[in-house]
Amino acid sequence: MVTPITWTVIALPQSNVHSTATRSFLKAACYRVISTAISTGVVYLLTHKLAIAAAMFALDAVVMTGVYYLHERFWQRIKWGRIYERHN
Repeated sequence: MVTPITWTVIALPQSNVHSTATRSFLKAACYRVISTAISTGVVYLLTHKLAIAAAMFALDAVVMTGVYYLHERFWQRIKWGRIYERHN
């Protein structure tokens, strides 16, 4: 018999749950540096053209950082899936 995995999730009190816009932006930027470097490397490996890889780097960095930031802010508004611990 397989024992199911159970998770205990404890969140901060509701007033401290939301991240600031600055934190969301910095998370987006950090993620994009890693992701864009990988994408650029793949484009270069496939095309062997530095100009195409550089263009992909610039486009990917700008567009996808904005998309990730908006995605992060959207999910900050959704309460589904959060568990709040009551403090007496």
